[in-house]
Amino acid sequence: RFVSEVDCSQNTRFSNREDATKISSLSVPKYPTKHVQHPSKLYQSVSKSKKYAVKPFSKSNGVLEDLVDQLMAHGRQLDVSDILDDAKLTPRKLSTLLSLMRKKRCPEYCFARVFDWASSPTSDLTLNVIHYNSMMSAIGRTSLNRAEDVYRAMRAAKVRPDLYTFNSLLSSCARQGNWKQALHFQYHLKTLGLAPDIFTFNTLISALEKGGRWKHALQVREDMKLANVSPDVVTFATFFRACERGKQVDLSFQLYEEMKDLGIRPNKYTFGTLISSCQAEGRWEAALDLFDDMCAARVPPNVVTFCALISVCAQARQAGVATQLWSQMEDCGVKPNTFTYNALISAHEKSGQWKEAIQVYEEMKKVVNIDIVTATSVIKACKQGLPQQISAIRTSVTTPYDSFSKEKVSDVVIYRDEELRRPVQDRLNFHVEELLSLATTIGFWPTDLL
Repeated sequence: RFVSEVDCSQNTRFSNREDATKISSLSVPKYPTKHVQHPSKLYQSVSKSKKYAVKPFSKSNGVLEDLVDQLMAHGRQLDVSDILDDAKLTPRKLSTLLSLMRKKRCPEYCFARVFDWASSPTSDLTLNVIHYNSMMSAIGRTSLNRAEDVYRAMRAAKVRPDLYTFNSLLSSCARQGNWKQALHFQYHLKTLGLAPDIFTFNTLISALEKGGRWKHALQVREDMKLANVSPDVVTFATFFRACERGKQVDLSFQLYEEMKDLGIRPNKYTFGTLISSCQAEGRWEAALDLFDDMCAARVPPNVVTFCALISVCAQARQAGVATQLWSQMEDCGVKPNTFTYNALISAHEKSGQWKEAIQVYEEMKKVVNIDIVTATSVIKACKQGLPQQISAIRTSVTTPYDSFSKEKVSDVVIYRDEELRRPVQDRLNFHVEELLSLATTIGFWPTDLL
């Protein structure tokens, strides 16, 4: 403010003492002014902060990165104890090593080798809860038994587990659908006085759902209310999968309304699970209503969503609706796959539109690979098409020969029937022989195909 009052560019000098007194009596601002350091002192402070700052990459980190590369290259074949002994790891360096291993996405056996070395009697390291949790989370991706070994070693070392410990164990149980162990770990969590969070409940529900205990999975909702934990979109998506497994479509729609009342925005996985449950029960109208809600919520559908919608229309013999969905899928820029083509062929075949089914099959061969489901649907369509073609030929042949006697007409019809039937049957048999050769290469013959 002082500089704005005095024009320093013109080197104004005070003509008399009055002007100098007037300027010196300017009002001081009420807010405190910020002290500005001298440039030399500012440089000293910056250089001092750089001196004591933690560098992003140091020599020790470079050694640990080389150690991670050796574990990834030779961790399965060689004994890594010599490599780890030479590194002279401390508990802090071990934490950095585990962090680098997670960053480089090391395989699970590398973490298992490090755990075996660190927990061996010859090792002088004192592991803490962070070490155990890191190794437990990585090893539990493929082996629940090995994760339990880490947990037992953790309890034997008298290290108190935390919430992250049980979340890692429950996540491993959910991957393998081991609901019994999930309930066991939930009991231990309660006995230790730990408060579960939303991730704990979501993994528990997933373990129960994958283990076939859909009723118990839905009962976890009451435990969440008692623990004062609000569900999220992952919770409801897992509930919908449990309802699908138990064929409880009405209950899934009740949960869907509850989710909307709570203000939780559904995503593509939520809508996909609900549409898939409608497909299993053959409720194509409810599936289309969900698709309308999906478009209204501006959730982009994927190829799995369209495949489920076309499949439920095929079960209901709604080939027209399936064709409209196919056009809408192309407008959305979603590329069809083998399952989508199979669903559309099945919709035409079950609706008696065998010509359209063969046309879709001809287009399908140019874009994606065909499988045994394609062969079954197209052969059924060819089976429907042959009698219709023969009846059409008979109608066109008998019309010009009405003036002949019945015996003569029958002879002419039989002759023209065999003459015109052959190219039609050859055209249909071409598809059948092609698809049967495909079925032979696959190696098994389903009953429907036979």
